[in-house]
Amino acid sequence: MKLERLQHLLDAYGADANRWPATERASAEALIAAEPAAARLVADARKLDRELDSFSVAPAPMTLHDAILRRARQAEAPRKLSWRDVLGDFLPVRPLWPNVAGLAAAAVIGIGIGLADLGTTTAGDDGDAQTVASLFGPATLDDAF
Repeated sequence: MKLERLQHLLDAYGADANRWPATERASAEALIAAEPAAARLVADARKLDRELDSFSVAPAPMTLHDAILRRARQAEAPRKLSWRDVLGDFLPVRPLWPNVAGLAAAAVIGIGIGLADLGTTTAGDDGDAQTVASLFGPATLDDAF
């Protein structure tokens, strides 16, 4: 084993040899016993392990803890159902404006057609012939059949 590989073991597993892979433990311990540089690496790793073990995270303040619990309880509380929630499965509730807009457009078009003078005149019994003549030209009704 080389010093670089020992450094990788120390970085990955720490200074405790029991955490090292069993296949590399014997050769790493032999290197530590033979090389003073390897022993220094292990000593530095032990120092780092002690510092990390002494580090502790302060618990969250109780007010934050209480706020989190309160929000969780609100999320679990049943909410009040509206009439849309109850009838939503049976009657599809959709916005009315597309239907109203369609009806209004149809009404405007219908009124416009009704008020428009399309060139038709209805005078006496000959009104149909005049309508045909105004639409298709001056030909008589007899020529059409």
